[in-house]
Amino acid sequence: MNKLFTPETYHVLDYDQEFDQGRDNPYFPEYRTPVAKFFNADTNCTTGRYKFGDVETGAMMTLHFKTMPFANNKYNYSEPYMVYDLYAEVSHNGKYFTEHLIKAEEVLKTKRIFVVWH
Repeated sequence: MNKLFTPETYHVLDYDQEFDQGRDNPYFPEYRTPVAKFFNADTNCTTGRYKFGDVETGAMMTLHFKTMPFANNKYNYSEPYMVYDLYAEVSHNGKYFTEHLIKAEEVLKTKRIFVVWH
């Protein structure tokens, strides 16, 4: 991907980010407890995408991402949108490939979602 996209030659073509509805994300059982249901209508997570095009190579890439609320320490809500899942779909000269850049299973081994009522 580094050969196809450079900071000097790529352009963002489209962007979309929406809040996820409900508390049924399988990665976050913390939101299915009675206390969490009382305080939270949803998980404050988002799903989105960026679409890039490179003017020199003609390559196109769509980055699909998911974010979660995250705190760097126990008391401060310091990172409202930490990316916990990210994969890219790339097309160039009739070829297409995907690459998973950040895997949710790996990130969630060391990071926990910030639940507001904690």
